[in-house]
Amino acid sequence: MDGVEKLIEQLKDEDEYVRDSAGYALGRLGDERAIQPLIERIYDESSPIVSDAASNALVEIGERAVKALIESLTDDGNNDGTYAIEALGRIGDKRAVKPLIKVLKYIDDGTRRSAVRALGRLGDVRAVEPLINALKDDDPILRESAAMSLGELGDEHAVEPLINALIDEDPYVRERATIALGTISDVRAVEPLINALIDEDPYVRERVSIVLETIGGEKAIEALKNREPDESIRNLLEANPHRLVSRSMNHL
Repeated sequence: MDGVEKLIEQLKDEDEYVRDSAGYALGRLGDERAIQPLIERIYDESSPIVSDAASNALVEIGERAVKALIESLTDDGNNDGTYAIEALGRIGDKRAVKPLIKVLKYIDDGTRRSAVRALGRLGDVRAVEPLINALKDDDPILRESAAMSLGELGDEHAVEPLINALIDEDPYVRERATIALGTISDVRAVEPLINALIDEDPYVRERVSIVLETIGGEKAIEALKNREPDESIRNLLEANPHRLVSRSMNHL
């Protein structure tokens, strides 16, 4: 039994820290024999630590692990594929796009959220329409993640749907849509963003003003001149720039 085989055996150890260390070592070694045993560990519901280590190891192995990771996503969506989906997004292989779009039809919200974020990372335009559809989902965190991913993709077809998301009932969705529109920087967003300067949520208002400063244009400049400055809100935003990330991560 060589070193790789010993480490694969340790993935079954009753001590989660032994399994965790074995996963880390197998990722560093990058041996293909570890792919399937590591995939089994990402579905280890008894230990998120081990699942995370196995996911990281598969990312280290890279494109050679993609086929097996895709195959691990069951058609019925009954297993929690979050760690497998995260690995696929981080590896960045476009073979994962169609399977991840399919995951958007799963029942589990956490799994679908992971797929939405992974599709944004993969940067493939085939994901634009499914992500636009996700902006209408009942799950507000999924809508927020969809807005974020559409911003990452930067496709102009997402502009109008993101403009519509500026009036979403959830302030986090409105804020993320604002950021996405700023990233895409399409002039069609200027007028709707000016209207959003009176949003009931102070964080959204401040994000809108920042985006309008970035997009520029005479209308935006005039609207910002006429706006009553609120330095306290900007200070809050600067003190807590990751509030959106925190909301998303707390609801995986």
